[in-house]
Order: sequence, then C-alpha cells, then structure tokens
Amino acid sequence: MRLAVKDTDKTVADFKSLLPPAYGTRTPEWLVYSRIDNLKSRLQTTELTVKAIENRENMIVVDFSATLPLRDVSSYSRIVNLLGYQETLAFPFVNIRSIQVDQSGSETLQGLKLVVEGIVQMPAPQEDSQ
Repeated sequence: MRLAVKDTDKTVADFKSLLPPAYGTRTPEWLVYSRIDNLKSRLQTTELTVKAIENRENMIVVDFSATLPLRDVSSYSRIVNLLGYQETLAFPFVNIRSIQVDQSGSETLQGLKLVVEGIVQMPAPQEDSQ
C-alpha cells in the first residue's frame, strides 16, 4: 500500500513539473500571451504579428507570424534550435507551421529574413455542468 501511495505521489509531482508556474493562478489567455512574449524576446524578432485569441475545438489558440533577421550563418541554426526547444515545452504549446526564407530585401546574407508562422495553444478550461 505504501508503495502505491509513493508511486501516486511521484506521478502527481511529475505531472505538476510539466505545468507552468502560473498554471491555475492565471487565466489561459494570460498564459498564451505570456508564451508569445517569451517567443518575441528569445527570437529577437523585427516584426511580430499576433492574431486575436480564439477558442477552437476546446483549445485557446493564437496564430502568430514573426520576421527575424539572418545576421550571419549561425543565426539560422540558432533560430531553428530555439524554435525546436519552444515546441518541446508544455502548456501553452507552440506549434511551428512554417519557416520561410525571405530574399526580397537583398541579395546578401544580411538582407535575408526568416518568416516563421505558428500557433500558441492550450486546453480551454472546461465548464462545470451541474
């Protein structure tokens, strides 16, 4: 019996470690916008477009598009690795839909930009039906 209680406690602790610190104390909308803020600061975007928050299929969703300068050859791998890391984080989830290279500004590397499109989403709170 003690072993079962210990296993249950460990499972609950493991689950709680996946949740952001503000989960349960902040609204889902606040958590989604907080993740968008985090993305903007880490990616060092030159432009970030965020659409209105929506409720789709029991998920709170925000679509975004970010434009990032490619300053040098290592910028590309740094950005892709950072986006991959963001996709591994739990609540709110980041899902990158596309990464495109925009060459319209210049023929040189310094004129290239990455355009990243994705969504930030998390489960919508369930209404109590009583």
